[in-house]
Amino acid sequence: MLHKLTPIITFILLSLFANEVLAQSFEGIVELNTTNSEAKDYSQVKWMLKDGNHKLEVTGTADGKAYKTNIFFLKNNSNVHIITNIDGQTAKYSVPVSSLHTDDNNGIATKTGESKKIMGFISYKYQILTQKGVTTCWVSNNTGLDLKSFPPTLLSKGVIGILAQNGISGVPLEILSRNQAGEIVYSQIVTSISTTSVNDNQFTVPTDAQSGEELFKNSIEVK
Repeated sequence: MLHKLTPIITFILLSLFANEVLAQSFEGIVELNTTNSEAKDYSQVKWMLKDGNHKLEVTGTADGKAYKTNIFFLKNNSNVHIITNIDGQTAKYSVPVSSLHTDDNNGIATKTGESKKIMGFISYKYQILTQKGVTTCWVSNNTGLDLKSFPPTLLSKGVIGILAQNGISGVPLEILSRNQAGEIVYSQIVTSISTTSVNDNQFTVPTDAQSGEELFKNSIEVK
């Protein structure tokens, strides 16, 4: 299961709010929908934020199989913790933030001059050109969020790095990536941003989850 979820999870972590996203002072919930045609992944994400801590509840289907995964990105923690289900058993993976990567670290971002309202927020259209294709981002500067939440290690990666390198601030509310053939390979649409109280318990990583590597090893031994 993990090898099918990794592309979408990595892309979400690298590009969800494509610069450094959401101030540590922001407390609330952000919801969005994503698609990844290469992984045949369609998911809904509920992102909870408080005091620099992040929890993403990701539900969806990959290759026609339903899944639910929780991702914990905690302040002062060098790992991303991923809790998922394997054959009815809860499994935990701890992945170093520094290991998250994408090949699209270089690109040119251009403001098109077009604008529209998304959820009532004025957003401006940017086109990002990379070796793999073109990504369209609708970026808003008036959502009440700023760019001081994610660790610096993510600043140089993917869409995050490209927008930052081109001096673009704001929060992307829509992202659409096409390959060189013009085919859509990834999309991401923020559907809700709400300022609300989030319980501290939401950011507690389960301690009773077995290592995903151990579960995989045991399943091979049983067979």
